[in-house]
Amino acid sequence: MHLKDQYDIKNAQDQAVFEIIDTLIEQGQVVNVQDFCERIGMFKQAITEIYKGMRHFNVRQIGEMCRVFNVNANYIFGFSNVKFRKVR
Repeated sequence: MHLKDQYDIKNAQDQAVFEIIDTLIEQGQVVNVQDFCERIGMFKQAITEIYKGMRHFNVRQIGEMCRVFNVNANYIFGFSNVKFRKVR
């Protein structure tokens, strides 16, 4: 089961990030959510609070995710259907 399906995420940006985490796990770029958190310098507790709707991904976390995993920030904010930037 995918992360986005396990929780009732109301925030569109948070939902997009969970879709990206699912994709990264499926592609083998991260082993699990804990690995994702470590790679972007995020505490696992923070993602648990996001699951519960107590907080949201912040600009620093989104920026780091875009830098580390070549995520397309426009996807997170709903301006594109393309999840990842092309690596040159």
